[in-house]
Amino acid sequence: SFRQEMAAIREQVDLRIASCTINGISITDYFQKVTYEDAKDFDKQLKLEIVWWGDYEFSYDVSKVKRQYAEKNADDIIKDASDKNEGNVPDLYFVDIETSKTEKIAYLYDAKVDEIYKIKLTRISRWKVHSVIELDYQQGHEVNVRTAKEGTLITGDSQLVTTGDITYYAPNLNGFVKERTSAVYYKIDASGDIVDFEAPKEKAISEYLQTNSRTIEDNSYAFFDYKEKESKSIWANIKVDNNGVITYWVWIPRYAYKIDGDNIYIKYIDIKNNIAGTNTPIDSDYIVHSAFTENNKKGIWVAKYEVEQVANQEMGDFPYYIPDVSGFDKDKTYIELYKDDGTFEDKPLKDIDNLAEFAEKNRWFDYEKQIWANIKVVNTNDPNDETDDIETWWVWIPRYAYNISGDTTSIIFLDIKDRPLSGEDLPSNYIVHPAFESGKKGIWASKYEIGQQITSKETTNNVNVPDMTGFDPDKTWLEVYNNDGTFTQTLLKNVSNIEQFANANRWYDYSKQIWANIKVVNDQGTSSTSDDIETWWVWIPRYAYNITGDETTIIFLDANGNPRDGSTLPANYIPHPAFNGKKGIWASKYEISEQN
Repeated sequence: SFRQEMAAIREQVDLRIASCTINGISITDYFQKVTYEDAKDFDKQLKLEIVWWGDYEFSYDVSKVKRQYAEKNADDIIKDASDKNEGNVPDLYFVDIETSKTEKIAYLYDAKVDEIYKIKLTRISRWKVHSVIELDYQQGHEVNVRTAKEGTLITGDSQLVTTGDITYYAPNLNGFVKERTSAVYYKIDASGDIVDFEAPKEKAISEYLQTNSRTIEDNSYAFFDYKEKESKSIWANIKVDNNGVITYWVWIPRYAYKIDGDNIYIKYIDIKNNIAGTNTPIDSDYIVHSAFTENNKKGIWVAKYEVEQVANQEMGDFPYYIPDVSGFDKDKTYIELYKDDGTFEDKPLKDIDNLAEFAEKNRWFDYEKQIWANIKVVNTNDPNDETDDIETWWVWIPRYAYNISGDTTSIIFLDIKDRPLSGEDLPSNYIVHPAFESGKKGIWASKYEIGQQITSKETTNNVNVPDMTGFDPDKTWLEVYNNDGTFTQTLLKNVSNIEQFANANRWYDYSKQIWANIKVVNDQGTSSTSDDIETWWVWIPRYAYNITGDETTIIFLDANGNPRDGSTLPANYIPHPAFNGKKGIWASKYEISEQN
């Protein structure tokens, strides 16, 4: 009846749209726009359907949208979309009474995806829906590309089966995702007993659903076979691979038990608590296991092992923002596609019309396998000399929070409001990385030092000159490096201009990691110099840092916290907190010690 109702409304809406097209009339002459103020009062399920099936723009920025995320954040997503659309929910309209031939406004029309929603929630068996497309989805029918990404839910109920002299409920696969579930088959002998636990075979659960066969390969492998002797039973095992997180489950059919001394006896039963396959009630000394009493369950799935992460993956979940290439020069930027031999294939950015579609169809990145998105920017100094080109490589880091536990750092990818894109709550022990400023979906980090092909390029020596304020000129020595690694001392009181001294002497050269050193000598008021106390100090100019892999790169800052070369500080660089407005700091190079 629901399908007939929605089909009738569909026909009327199609007629109205066709009439508007023929007569050159705008659809808004009949259909009123839905504002966020209207939508915020919709029930949670309707908001989910509007977002999930409405192909909202946020989905283009995210590798894959988790339904749990869409459900949990539907109201915020609709509000964000409405804020960008003058307060109106994009492409969503009320179907007028005249078109729908109803007594009051009861339906919505999404013009972008050509979908119709009934405003009032409809309950059909165990399903709660507002649209035909949602009903198809909940019933496990494949409806569009979203279902393929999320997976096809298995539907159906468990039925009694008989193997040998034993009857019991077969595994109930209702609710598992077909594309992610496998049946585990164990090798058996002619009598049906397991002969090899170590090398089972896995088959897609879809094969079992098609054939309903408990055995494969000429009955040499069995999926399940519950027997009178529990020790000889083959318990139904399935494996679920959810984006690299593996779980194994074992099916326990509904049973009753009794304890007699050291022995436990069980009988498989039906939902009427008769011995399965008969009309005989169980004996009074048998107890129905408490796990089955709720809702008369025909059986339960029990986790066989602890949930484990494949290959020791360190990412907690895998939806993430796809790289944002806005701001890069399309004529000079290349997408780097991974090849099997570990090299890259260049793809000019200017040749890519739809980046999200390109990312889905090509091996540009795969964060589940820790393959990160790389681009290369080539700036040409001399068009006739390729060796004069300057290349910079960049890697995209989607917005994330991290948790450090022992030697492992785990990360969870976030949306711009710091909500996990998986739809879960962010655990309290995860910290949002400070490199992601408010609203940033990710950052481009320099993969290597910017280098000129053929010749290397030194890092900058443009630093804040050491500040000698507070040091006693009569007791402070500037330590100038010699080629043999020793120092030549110059007393501070003999230096009239620190900057000129620094330029004229090899006091420091940060491009070669030669740091400015000074020595302070405080005598103890005796004639013996052996009683003097020396302290050595090294000048650390104000800087910001970025950690990528095993490397830490720095940019020197001026007194105001800006790069000294006049550029803008990249978002993935963090100003070191030790400076707190200072041009630099003097750090003790060695512990204070008496010379003797």
